[in-house]
Amino acid sequence: MVFWSPLSGCFQVVIELRAFAFGGSDRGFAVARGSYPRGMEVCGDLSLGEAVEIDAAEFQAVKIGTVEAGAVEVQADEAEAVEIDAVEVQAVEAGAVEVQADEAGAVEIDAVEVQAVEAGAVEVQADEAGAVEIDAVEVQAVEAGAVEVQADEAGAVEIDAVEVQAVEIGTVEAGAVEVQADEAGAVEIDAVEVQAVEVQADEAGAVEVQADEAGAVEIDAVEVQAVEVQADEAGAVEIDAVEVQAVEVQAVEIGAVEAGAVEIGAVEIGAVRT
Repeated sequence: MVFWSPLSGCFQVVIELRAFAFGGSDRGFAVARGSYPRGMEVCGDLSLGEAVEIDAAEFQAVKIGTVEAGAVEVQADEAEAVEIDAVEVQAVEAGAVEVQADEAGAVEIDAVEVQAVEAGAVEVQADEAGAVEIDAVEVQAVEAGAVEVQADEAGAVEIDAVEVQAVEIGTVEAGAVEVQADEAGAVEIDAVEVQAVEVQADEAGAVEVQADEAGAVEIDAVEVQAVEVQADEAGAVEIDAVEVQAVEVQAVEIGAVEAGAVEIGAVEIGAVRT
């Protein structure tokens, strides 16, 4: 564990870090190779009032080559608190777990397991006092950013029990699962399973649902591929029990919805090519 010492202007190392230690930088913490015993101070240039705690962290087979930010990057600005508990990182090349909190936003990650990740598989960003929580996230064999969650302007985003396995993303711009809430819109995703999804040569995703001007959109028990949901101007969007399995759908667009309610229940799309 390391903490900022305002008297000496350094970090006080209270647990031994054998693989690497944390040093100060203008972005928060950077990774430096070496072994720092207990009681050693690591000087940095962070401003006063920033608190960072790391508990029960295990790091195995971490490669520090052309990585600038390191495997675990924690950035805290303007006296906010960041906590990481029980993080396991194995065979990580680039920054697999990245947590950023700006303007007094609180970010917590519990029981995160990342295995064989090349790019940033789990990325969480909270801006302007937005709260983001991720519980029990498992990411295996992910090449591109399969799960991306962004909350702007006090929007709350929660993801529970998300499993992503064997996801391949080729020339897709919007990504396989993208959820965005703007202007106080609430987005919740529960029990999402994505298995063996192949997306190629789609710009906006295969299935696009857009609600503008306070329109409500609900999707229940949908089996499709590449789901993109966007809610603007206080629109509420909920997705429950979404399963995606080996479905090929191309160029499906649903637009021009104004203040109308759209509901899709118990829809199954299998082996469809458009």
